[in-house]
Amino acid sequence: MGEGSSLGCQAPGGGEAVIKRPLAEQFHQKVLDGIKVSTIRPNPWPVGVPIQLFRWEGLPYRSKHVNGPAVIARSANQIMIANDATGAIRYHLAGDDLRHAITDLYVIEGFDSQGKMDDWFRRSVKPGQTIHQYQMLFSLIKP
Repeated sequence: MGEGSSLGCQAPGGGEAVIKRPLAEQFHQKVLDGIKVSTIRPNPWPVGVPIQLFRWEGLPYRSKHVNGPAVIARSANQIMIANDATGAIRYHLAGDDLRHAITDLYVIEGFDSQGKMDDWFRRSVKPGQTIHQYQMLFSLIKP
């Protein structure tokens, strides 16, 4: 959905209310192609509510939004991401180790390899630390 597209959400007073979330440029086409159908974020997205993804035109928080695809979250589940003493990144959802349970997590997250996804999260999870986030599965809203 491009600029000016309506997602069908009404704000109080009759205007359009749109939930917007940033999407890294590297994932834009993978969302459109239906490859990236999952995102891991600090806060859960509302399930069943349209969300307009966007990228920044320039510097984050200092430039305009460029609308990308619109999606709808189908589920939101807590996920723990740990950087263990050996430097390995581990993913845990509801007590299960996703490295074993869902071997293709990196694919549905839009990464080209497990190593690239691990590197992405290694930037925000220090050695010996575990963070709690949310994994949302979503579907593309077709225009």
